[in-house]
Amino acid sequence: MPANTAICKAASPAPLRFEEKFRALLNLTDGSPLAKVLSDSRILIEVAGLVQAFLTREPSAEASDVVNVLECQRQRGRKRKQALPPAINALREAARRYRDLLRMDSPAKTGWHFGLESVLSGFAEAMEQEASRLAEQKIAWDEFHNEKRLGVPKPWFFLVTLQDFLKFAADYRVTMSDLVRLLSAGERVLTPSFRVSVPDDVRGLEHFRKNPRNQTLCLQASVYAAQLASRVRPLP
Repeated sequence: MPANTAICKAASPAPLRFEEKFRALLNLTDGSPLAKVLSDSRILIEVAGLVQAFLTREPSAEASDVVNVLECQRQRGRKRKQALPPAINALREAARRYRDLLRMDSPAKTGWHFGLESVLSGFAEAMEQEASRLAEQKIAWDEFHNEKRLGVPKPWFFLVTLQDFLKFAADYRVTMSDLVRLLSAGERVLTPSFRVSVPDDVRGLEHFRKNPRNQTLCLQASVYAAQLASRVRPLP
């Protein structure tokens, strides 16, 4: 072989992405209503991202960045966790110092206008009330930004988003058999051994939706779903 002859090696094929494997396992050639909806690759990518997010608690790299609900929730939670305690402490400390100042130099001692002392002391009371309000808000936000609120042991939030996304993007009502089909394909992508617990996941979604404590979170999921749908079909 001549010395200047290059030895060409066949390039290794790039690994298939989750969405590509997911599409193949779904077998979208059966003519079913779900297959027709998912024939739009833009819709399929978002559905694949939501299925992967449900199964792994992490959004798909191929899905739109708005699917990254977990990271958004972490960031909001961290910011509020950092900001609220100092604000609460500052308000309480300001109220205490203001009352100390009033005791040292009250209107009664300095001849200020009658009744002004009660007005000024009201400022301190208002600061304490605001501190109490923020403390209650902190408890509520800590609970809301807790990732367990997405669903335990599975983040049902993403399946709620999936259902609403297909409703907004394609006017399609997801059935329980559709969910079993989607989750089964996703499981087979992630684990060749494929555990048979998908029906339990679907039942868990029903319980999650019915729980009154999850209504705010379901509303948030609907908002995310609308944002996703607007990327596929602009909303009026």
